Amino acid sequence: MSTRVSIVIPTTGSRESLGETVESLSELEYFGEFDVIVVSDKETSLSNFISKDLRVIVHGGKPGLKRNIAAMLSNSEILAFIDDDVIVTKNWLRNIVRFFENNENVCVVGGPNLTPSNSSIKERASGYILSSFLGTATMSARYSLKEYSGICDERYLMSCNLAIKRKALLEIGGFPEDLFPGEETILLYRLRDMGYNIYYDPNIVVYHYRRPLFIPHMKQLFSYGKSKGIMIKMFGLNIGLLSFLPLLLVCYLILTPIIAVLLNSVNLLLVYGLSILAGFVL
Repeated sequence: MSTRVSIVIPTTGSRESLGETVESLSELEYFGEFDVIVVSDKETSLSNFISKDLRVIVHGGKPGLKRNIAAMLSNSEILAFIDDDVIVTKNWLRNIVRFFENNENVCVVGGPNLTPSNSSIKERASGYILSSFLGTATMSARYSLKEYSGICDERYLMSCNLAIKRKALLEIGGFPEDLFPGEETILLYRLRDMGYNIYYDPNIVVYHYRRPLFIPHMKQLFSYGKSKGIMIKMFGLNIGLLSFLPLLLVCYLILTPIIAVLLNSVNLLLVYGLSILAGFVL
């Protein structure tokens, strides 16, 4: 494998998990050339975590701006984006490069981000919700291993596990620099609108720490919903019925046990419990 890759990590420089993220890159089973570009709000010492070519660029701004800065500085054919709270699997980079070499006409590929096994109970619960169809509808593919592999749309991919050919990224003008989160969703939509196909590959896996229940998790979901609303307004998109599924789920979770108690209905509580269990299985 001779394809050169730049791994890009935008960060504030404050998360303790950043060292763990960079350290996981040193365990990659990839024998080709790659470098790591960290764009941070402040000076960050990471040389102890990795022996590969590592650059830390100090620059403020939202993650989209930081990714664009890294893209301009890179001389690699492929840019692989992760977040500063991600742990890559050992074959992550090898599978990315292999995919592009087997699909030369493809410019974008990504895969799932799973909940780390060492997560707390509240973090795992957050992961269960995100990976459930009842919790995130079609977007559950982002957070769980799916058998599907092939062409997808922007609902399947996230910037914490996303690889793009540098030429295509620069052609589209890069990531939106004034929006977070959801900037990758707009980028992917624009790429599809220009005729590019984007792909989901379940073999390209990272582990991504979750926001714990309840308040941090709910704040994250609210920010996702807000960015989706901006995208709908920006491109004049229709709101699909599945978009209301998470809201209906929240109403169901809150109201059903209250109604069951008011009606003194043991059967309703039993159905409620079984439906929750089925939701996690899905």
